[in-house]
Parts: sequence; C-alpha cells; structure tokens
Amino acid sequence: MDIKLIREDLGGAAAFYRGGSGHVEVQKVRLLDRQRVLEQGVLYLGDLTKARALSQEWRTEKGCALLLAEAPEAQVSALPPEKLPEVTMISRLSIPALFNRISALLEAPQADPLHAWKLVLSRRVVSSGEICQRLFGTEEAAYVQLLLFQKKDHGPLPQELAEQVKLWFSEDTVIPDEEEIAVLRRHREQLFTFPLPEGMEESLETLGCVVGIGNATRDCGMLRTMCQMIRHMLRLRQRLDREETLCFIDQYQMMIVLDYCVQEYVQRNGHTDICYLAHPALVHIARYDAQRGTNLRQVLYQYLVFGGNVQRTAAELYMHRNTVMNKLKKISEMVPLDLSDGLLCQRLLLSCQVLEYAEKVLKLRVDQERE
Repeated sequence: MDIKLIREDLGGAAAFYRGGSGHVEVQKVRLLDRQRVLEQGVLYLGDLTKARALSQEWRTEKGCALLLAEAPEAQVSALPPEKLPEVTMISRLSIPALFNRISALLEAPQADPLHAWKLVLSRRVVSSGEICQRLFGTEEAAYVQLLLFQKKDHGPLPQELAEQVKLWFSEDTVIPDEEEIAVLRRHREQLFTFPLPEGMEESLETLGCVVGIGNATRDCGMLRTMCQMIRHMLRLRQRLDREETLCFIDQYQMMIVLDYCVQEYVQRNGHTDICYLAHPALVHIARYDAQRGTNLRQVLYQYLVFGGNVQRTAAELYMHRNTVMNKLKKISEMVPLDLSDGLLCQRLLLSCQVLEYAEKVLKLRVDQERE
C-alpha cells in the first residue's frame, strides 16, 4: 500500500516530516526494536526515545519508512537527518493506536470502493496513480470508462437495479449508492465505440432508469471531471425533453459546451435572449413555421445532421423524398444560402442547436419579432 494512503487514512493525526512526494510501497508494519537495517517495504513504528538510541546504528534501505508516535516536530529535528529514512512521518497518537490502525488497514483485503469513489469526487484524492490504487488495487495504466445509472426523475434507485448492474458488469468495478450507481470499466486500449450488455436498454426502460456513458481516459485524475460532465448531460437530457435511455457523452458534447457558453453570455449581457447567437436565417425560418404551421426548421436541421443526404433525411422524418426536396426548395427561396458550403452548414447546425436550447431549456419564444 502506498504510504500516502496510510497517511491519508490517519488524517490530521499524522503528517510527513520528510518525504511524502515520492512513491513508497508498504507491505507490513513493525515496531522499532534493535533493528540494524530498516528494510524496504516496511513501515517502522516507534517513539523518539527508541529512535535516538537506534538511529546511530541502523542502516536504511531505499523504500522503507518510519513513523514516530507522540512526536513533536521540534524534537524530531534533534535526530541525525542523514540517518532518517527518505520518508519519515510523525503522529500525535500512541504506538498501540497507530499499530492497530495501520495493521487493520494493511490486512484489509480491499478498500471500500464507495469510500474511495467519494474521496475522488470530493477531491481528497487527485493523482491518477493513487486513484487507480484505491479503486483497482494497482497503478497499472489502462483506459478507464465511467458509466452512471440514475432514475429518470432523479429519485431513489429501484433496489433490483444494483443487482442487475452487477450482473451486466460482473468483471468491472460497480459502486452502488442511493441515487446513483457508478461503473468503472477498464479497457486495454482506447475504444471509440463501447460494447454494452444485450437487453440493458430494455431493462432500464422498464425500471424507469437511464445511463450516462462516458468516454475512456488513461488519466484517472479526470474521472471526477467525467462524472461531472455525465451528471450535467443527464440533467440536460431532462431539460431538453430527450427520450434516450442510453446517453452517450459525445452525443451531448455540443449541448454541454453550449450550456457553458450560455452561462457566460447571461453573465456578460444580463439577459437570456440567446437568439442573437444564432444565424438570422434560422430565426426567420422559425417565424415562418410559427405563422404557417410548417416544419421547415426541423427539415433543415435533419438535412444538416445527415450532411445533405436527402434520402436519410426523409427516412428520419418519415417523409417521401420528394416532400423533403420541395421543403428544401422552399427554404432556399426564403433564405438564399449556399447549402453546399460546409462552414455555412456548420454554423447553421449550431444555430439550430442554439434555438433548441433557447426553447426547451430557457423556455423562450424564438419566433417572436425583435426590435
């Protein structure tokens, strides 16, 4: 176990006197008792009196550690620094209290994953290697993917969901909590599409639950950020009136970015009318739709999503191909824009998303006349 994890478990009762920034792996704890050699992988526990008597004689191996009980820092400075191990700690607790606590920690078969996960989310553990050690028992590099299961209405989870998730992800780290279940999946290589258990979507639909699916990262220090993004995505899903049960982070990335931008826009301008961020052609089409009961904006959006593919646009909208062509012709007559211009189409697509956000999240009427 990393010495930093031991110090963290002791909390304010212990501190590093020297070292602490490096990595020292501890397998066992021993009391100071006439040792001539302080061995690698051992945490030696004693008091100042014993340390003074032995420090002149002992030899310290690289990778050992010393913990001095009931030791004020001012008195430790009297020990010869060249004789102290690279990692030396001091504590206000007694030797028996420290020995029992550290022994129990080293003998524990595995740290509680929920406790470790809460340490990550509270930023009490931030380094990638330390997070991997706590969550997986190893610092071996791997691509880690986070999934979050929640109730669609953000209420308490049904009891049967936790057991079902453990069956679906029997080889992964499953961390159940009252209102959320986190699953940490480790992949040997970077993946851009992730296999999911058969029947999971249908089961979640029956239970009234949803899952947010993040991308994989090798930096476990970013798992908290990924968790925040997935939670953000699931809140946006509800505010945007989306119906997906399987929510992939890359499908919501533009809306997440837009949500951050809107917060800045509102703070800078003192109002929420974000229609000024959209291309005026989209606002003009929205007004036309409202006045005549048409769906030209929806047709244009799907046409842009499918990269100008009329056949796929028609299939998505359950329309005949000729109907889509006629609507696109009407759009071209209203707003004479070159839809073969890729950069223009990108701006129009973003404008469609801006207007969707304005309507569904901010509850604005985008078709109103503006002075």
